[in-house]
Amino acid sequence: EECAIDEESVLIEEIVDTDADDMLLNGDKYVFPAAVSANEYINKQWFHKYINTAAAWNKGITGADVVVAVIDSGVNTSNPDLEANIHTHQRNMCALDEKYRDIYTDPNNAADDMGHGTHCAGVIAAVNNGIGVVGVAYDAKIMPIKAMSFWGDGYSEVIAASIIDAVENGADIISMSVGSNESDPI
Repeated sequence: EECAIDEESVLIEEIVDTDADDMLLNGDKYVFPAAVSANEYINKQWFHKYINTAAAWNKGITGADVVVAVIDSGVNTSNPDLEANIHTHQRNMCALDEKYRDIYTDPNNAADDMGHGTHCAGVIAAVNNGIGVVGVAYDAKIMPIKAMSFWGDGYSEVIAASIIDAVENGADIISMSVGSNESDPI
């Protein structure tokens, strides 16, 4: 089955022939626009090549004015690649659920004690600051919402409450990396 591609979508093959500032492909070699190339580990971020973020960046699409709620294990908000892009609202939904209250007590501290949520937030919106990595939407704001424990487990009720909290507090997009092998009516 063929995928429909709207006028805004750009195929990599079209980019190669259009603008030298876009990502150039020559076999496996690619070059990022100068605006992001100073980031230390950008060449190790393989996904930029495959989703062609350079084409979006060169059109000025950087995630500005977009709030992405990351519902996960929390986010390390003091990470130098993230701290400038942390939204003012953050929540630890685990602290609001009786199943976790003996572990988490501060509902306003969405600190990541596992690392997964911080990784996901970095892929989405790591700052274009010349160090470390750069996110796909490096001007977007991350709304950290902790819904998973440091074991990586979570409850459907906490995840559902996290989605509601994100929407009520201005999230434009919600990112979750969760799965279950059990059926749940929630």
